[in-house]
Amino acid sequence: MSEEKEYIITLHRKEDAEQFYEEMETNKSTQFIPSKNFYCDKRREISRNTHYYMTDEEANTIMNDGRVRAVEEPPENKGFEVRRSFEYDSTTHFDKNGSTSNSKVQWGILRCYSGKSSSAEYAGSWLPRSIVSTGNEEGQNVDVVIVDGNIDPSHPEFAVNSDGTGGTRVVQRDWTGSYSYTPYVDSGNDDRTNDNNHGCHVAGTVAGNRQGWARQANIYNLNPYSSAPTNINSALIFDYIRTFHNDKTNGNPTVVNNSWTYVAYDTYPISTVVYRGTTYNNVNLSDGNDYGINHANSTHWLVHSRVSGVDADIEDCIDDGIIVIGAHGNYNMKITANTSDPDYNNYLSDGGSLKFYAKGGSPPHSEGAISVGSVYSAYTGGSSRNDATAFYSNKGDRVDVWAPGSAIQSSVHSGGVADDRNGSYYITQYSGTSMASPQVAGIIACVVGVYRDFTQADVLDYLISRSTYDQLYDSGSENHDDTYNLMGAPNRHVHFHRERKVAGHVTPDPDRRIRDTHSTSTRQTYPRMKRNYLSGNS
Repeated sequence: MSEEKEYIITLHRKEDAEQFYEEMETNKSTQFIPSKNFYCDKRREISRNTHYYMTDEEANTIMNDGRVRAVEEPPENKGFEVRRSFEYDSTTHFDKNGSTSNSKVQWGILRCYSGKSSSAEYAGSWLPRSIVSTGNEEGQNVDVVIVDGNIDPSHPEFAVNSDGTGGTRVVQRDWTGSYSYTPYVDSGNDDRTNDNNHGCHVAGTVAGNRQGWARQANIYNLNPYSSAPTNINSALIFDYIRTFHNDKTNGNPTVVNNSWTYVAYDTYPISTVVYRGTTYNNVNLSDGNDYGINHANSTHWLVHSRVSGVDADIEDCIDDGIIVIGAHGNYNMKITANTSDPDYNNYLSDGGSLKFYAKGGSPPHSEGAISVGSVYSAYTGGSSRNDATAFYSNKGDRVDVWAPGSAIQSSVHSGGVADDRNGSYYITQYSGTSMASPQVAGIIACVVGVYRDFTQADVLDYLISRSTYDQLYDSGSENHDDTYNLMGAPNRHVHFHRERKVAGHVTPDPDRRIRDTHSTSTRQTYPRMKRNYLSGNS
């Protein structure tokens, strides 16, 4: 019999949690493990997840209980990390005017407004701010939660007024009651820890007053990284967000951007890889890209990892009316939700534990979350450019929409061009799906500022019905072969359609709930099946 250790037990929806707890925590216990009083390490009142100490054998047995959705070790105990989706510093994919300027609007906003590729958009100077301003659709009375590295509230992008005055829109919330808010911590550029520049850049795209969309939204920051001064347990992220949302009395919509994911982080060797139904043994890190595996460097590899408890938490967030968006990831992999796809059950073993990598990682690939892939604008000859899927972006049928993510200009704490409103702060360009997801989150914040009763499904319908179809190309070419460049993902480029205005106010679109009539395909969802996560399965 193995030693007892911490396990997270996640119940299915609508199960009687109190009855389950009573059975687990009394000597009568469950029908599967009689006469055992399990020690409860963490009772999460708002969640279907509860933490118990038990042996491996007991954990396997409890999975036979029909009320139980999953049993898994805490992510940090399985070698999982919270890792930002951002991987690239790049100004090469979009070189408008050849330099970054703090007074120019990032091209992603222009592209999301235009809804199409056109060489005319690149002629002459940048469009002025008034062209891209959303007027009364700037996210008033909307709360956006940036789950990311710490945001410095003093950056002029987050000021009430576009000239950097009027105070900050960043609300300093003590999520746990156990820390003092620290706006900026230098992480030494370790992307597994706190990174102020990444969080600041993402927040600026969502809600910056020059470079962002929802320029009047309230900004909240929740830092999930393991070394963050906030002391936030990464398994409890969405408990905090749900509590925040449900305790509000002002009726403000809540929009959550997740430019991060759980990843399995491990060292060489990999003993076995099962890729597209074929078993490969003694795989070297140098072979990684040949078997759908991606590695960070010569010493370790990374795999997007599903965390069942987090998936359940996100489902409950959506049920509560919270809008959840996530970055699809930067590993150039096919992420599928289709169980008949040969890539669905790709997995590897590091000598003991199994890690599935074609299913993607939580939260961007959790059921119900809006998953965003990245687009960049590629040369096709002369001065013409076409929107193309970014070479780094994950693809596959789990992508809901695509948005610009390369060379996106936004706010950072250090580096780049000094902000003309306060020379202590900067504007620069980053690339990654981390930069595409906040484009969509910002659009959504503007939309729910008008349509305040919109659910997650309504928001997705809005995006789908207004997307521009069949314009995305393969990276660097004019290949429209969806089986190659999109890998089963819908060819939808997100387009923010400006609503009609009457007397300076937005008039709701009567067709706001229109469904996708362009394509005969339907959005894939993960099957609600019980899986054993005991050995690090993700």
